[in-house]
Amino acid sequence: MAKILNGKIRVLVVDNDEDMCWLIASILKEEGLGVDIAHDVKSALSKITHHQYEVMVLDYKLSGMSGLTVLEKTHQIKPTIVTVMISAFGNESVKAKAKEFGAYTFLDKPFNIDTLKWMVKKALTEQKRRCANEANLHKLHSRSSPDGSLGFPGFCSGTDNGSPKDRHSVHIGAS
Repeated sequence: MAKILNGKIRVLVVDNDEDMCWLIASILKEEGLGVDIAHDVKSALSKITHHQYEVMVLDYKLSGMSGLTVLEKTHQIKPTIVTVMISAFGNESVKAKAKEFGAYTFLDKPFNIDTLKWMVKKALTEQKRRCANEANLHKLHSRSSPDGSLGFPGFCSGTDNGSPKDRHSVHIGAS
């Protein structure tokens, strides 16, 4: 499914509340995931540009820029990252915009830890589906393209476009 760094699937947690960021990171690390954190927009976008993540947990309210803008920019940089948005300020308008910009789901703070784990597990399943779709598109395009590329080789998490050796099961928490 994804390129695994040191045997771990990678998740980026973005929240300017450092305590919340560390709490979410520790919960996900306990589930065996590799977790990076970013407390600001600049750091988040830099990490997204330079590292490979399968899932991002993203707060809506960030200093300097809305989480929705970060979500939009993320999908331009790395379209296969699946985003779980979180916020204590998630009214229906914000949630609709998040979905429009490509968020997989939106959790209201405070949220149940088991719900967070379950949503990250579902997001990883979605990320796997997106990678499989990208691999199928690549295969379809390579039949008619002399170089077999779509302009982004290794696009999906550094895989060789879905070969069986790059698929990994993901088990997170209780079902």
